[in-house]
Amino acid sequence: MTTRRARREAERELERAREADGTPAPGGPGDGTAPPRRRRRDRRAEGPAETSDAAGGAVDASGQVPGGPTSTAPSGPRTRRLDRSVATNHHLLVLERHTSASALAGVLVERLPDLRTRRDDEIILGPGAVLTGPWEVTPELAADLDLPGACAFVLRVRPDRGEPAPPELRGLAPLEDAFPDGTPQGDELRALENVQALARRLGGAVRVTGTGAVVVPDPASVVDRLVRSEVELGATELAVLLDRFLDDVVILSDDIWGGGSSSVGGRMVGDGPEWARDMVTIEVTTVAPVVELPAIRPRATTGGDGALPVPPLEPPVLGQGGAGRGSLAEHSDDATPDAVPGSRPVLTYEVRFRPGRPYEVLGTHPTRAGRRSRREGRRVVDGVAADLVRLIGGHVVDDDGFVRSTDGAESGD
Repeated sequence: MTTRRARREAERELERAREADGTPAPGGPGDGTAPPRRRRRDRRAEGPAETSDAAGGAVDASGQVPGGPTSTAPSGPRTRRLDRSVATNHHLLVLERHTSASALAGVLVERLPDLRTRRDDEIILGPGAVLTGPWEVTPELAADLDLPGACAFVLRVRPDRGEPAPPELRGLAPLEDAFPDGTPQGDELRALENVQALARRLGGAVRVTGTGAVVVPDPASVVDRLVRSEVELGATELAVLLDRFLDDVVILSDDIWGGGSSSVGGRMVGDGPEWARDMVTIEVTTVAPVVELPAIRPRATTGGDGALPVPPLEPPVLGQGGAGRGSLAEHSDDATPDAVPGSRPVLTYEVRFRPGRPYEVLGTHPTRAGRRSRREGRRVVDGVAADLVRLIGGHVVDDDGFVRSTDGAESGD
């Protein structure tokens, strides 16, 4: 006991002497050492060391790949390095540049309004189908698996295959051709169709498991447009609109309120036999309103009963402004596609390109003349859709369900 007391007294004297001289104590900030317990606390405060990611790459504490293109960002969506075993055992959506899951979901929600996400790296496409990512594709893996991009999303879905496509249909649908032993069906088919639509919209590709085929959809192959609006135009009015762009415009049917549809069509300006000349048609169908109320046909009126006014359609005002269109401008922002207040049904105006030689134009590998026809067809389709929106409001989507601009700024062939 006496020895311990004497040791403590000596330590106190030594400490007072150091304080008087200004000498740092062992383990202090100027000594370079620390007691073992303090060093353990310091290591915990510095954070965990690098850990191995499930995809086969080293990931630091922020979820970034050290040395990779995203490692300079201190925060943001987690990016993992794609391992070969993951890529070969799952379907992939491959994009040219890094894209976050939230940005991808922002595009896909146009096609799937009920889309849900989970955490910051999962997009739920439907029952049993989840798209995870983004994953970094290394140049070595891209060369090994022929992946045309540096970013991938992995599709987790249970395989469900049916009968193979008939031989006479081979070469028409690249996604079906990628499964020669049996085409997908059920949840797998729906998920792959959504992934393929995303690839077509964003200029990406789809790699399928099994055969390892890489399907690169052509963004320019989506030519047709759908205009959705509450305002009705009759077949005669649609024919006047088409006459601005086409020759030989005819009314094909006029029975939209009798259980059928109204449609008009015209042929592109050009030479050659009539059967070989491309056409553009407008077909009007009704979409059932979300609110199930008795359907009431909208009337052309200027009264205050709530019906949207339908202006007279005359050639001078089509696409040129002026009287007859301004009365609808104030209502254009209120015409929403699927949630319509009241009882007015939504009308869908399908503006479609009908090539005279469809296999030259719409096939997997269109000819040079076919691409030229498709480019001209899209110019007319976009012009007709833009005039429709200016006249009746609403908005434009393509056949994949994605919202499209009407200003002609989108790229084509």
